[in-house]
Amino acid sequence: MVLALQLAVAPVSPRAPALSAVLCLALAGACSPSALPEADPDAAPPAGEPDASAVDPAAARSGCADGMRDGFLSIEASPDIAACAGGWSEPGLLTSIEPACARAAGDDGDNPSGEGCNVADLCAEGWHVCVGAAEVGARSGGSCAAATADPAVPVFFATRQSGPGAAECGDGGENDLFGCGSLGAAVTQPSCAPLDRFSNDLCQALGAPWSCGADGTREAREVTKPSPEAGGVLCCRNGPLFTSTTESP
Repeated sequence: MVLALQLAVAPVSPRAPALSAVLCLALAGACSPSALPEADPDAAPPAGEPDASAVDPAAARSGCADGMRDGFLSIEASPDIAACAGGWSEPGLLTSIEPACARAAGDDGDNPSGEGCNVADLCAEGWHVCVGAAEVGARSGGSCAAATADPAVPVFFATRQSGPGAAECGDGGENDLFGCGSLGAAVTQPSCAPLDRFSNDLCQALGAPWSCGADGTREAREVTKPSPEAGGVLCCRNGPLFTSTTESP
């Protein structure tokens, strides 16, 4: 007989004062696996990223480098994905795998504008910028609905997903940014589900502080965001999806 006790509390942004907690007492399978997403072996983190189960649980609890979730607020409902707001000055979503400023970015962190940081600096150790539509689907339960804490506040949380153009998602392209939120053009292409927002040409659907360079076919490679407002990125937990037998979310 195995007794597993897990307490995970996700600190949240002062702008969204809801506090989420999950207490799971598992005794001979007392916790229902149906309460959390099933594991998806295809949803793997980028090479070189540590598994979240191998790092300090306190550091990996929220998923955001600054310790504050800005969307997907409930760890109980969303143990594998977090929306993390903040800025970055190093261009691109496609190539910035390793952090550049020791994860000091984030709107509630020491460097909210992200000077000297890249997108990876918005995610906590043991987490990574979500690769794309398939991973977000697996780790969010198939919906972007919880990504926006307050529908009245326009935010966009990007992934590494891009595409060939025409608002399509696909591998190998650099055209447009795709993610979740309440800011941006509505996604209509099935190839992007469950992602619900995209940048449109040169990020015109997002506006400042999103800046996507001068090439309308390479937004995903050129994007910077030199201010914490209007969102950030979606961070996904490394390793297998959380279940009642996982040591820590």
